[in-house]
Amino acid sequence: MAAITKGKHITGAPRLAPPDTLSPTAKRVFEHIVTSVDPSHFSPVDIPLLEGYAQSAALATQAAQMLDKDGAVVDGKASPWVNVSATAQKQLVALSARLRICPQSRFDRLGAGSNSRPQPDAPKGQPWDDLIAR
Repeated sequence: MAAITKGKHITGAPRLAPPDTLSPTAKRVFEHIVTSVDPSHFSPVDIPLLEGYAQSAALATQAAQMLDKDGAVVDGKASPWVNVSATAQKQLVALSARLRICPQSRFDRLGAGSNSRPQPDAPKGQPWDDLIAR
């Protein structure tokens, strides 16, 4: 089981530590994800999802290395690493959304909508209107 803390943020908030069962590559991924966000972003209940994400990322890296080394086609057939890579990538996409670490899950549609609405003191018309009028 993973320890609850691994170092502390500047605010003093604890960070999650990777489980001892992860490979060295997966541990690096786990630590990178955890230290890339605010310490309150994850809680101990997220450890299994973070562990799965880290394992999938490590597997995707291994598959990419094998495909680079041997190629996507071996003896006229698709390399088994193509399927491993595709499966790992699908898992990464699904888990990144659940963990709220992908861009789409961090996007605040309400904030973006209010930021895109015309502001009362904003100039009217389009930026290119001045060029056309000349």
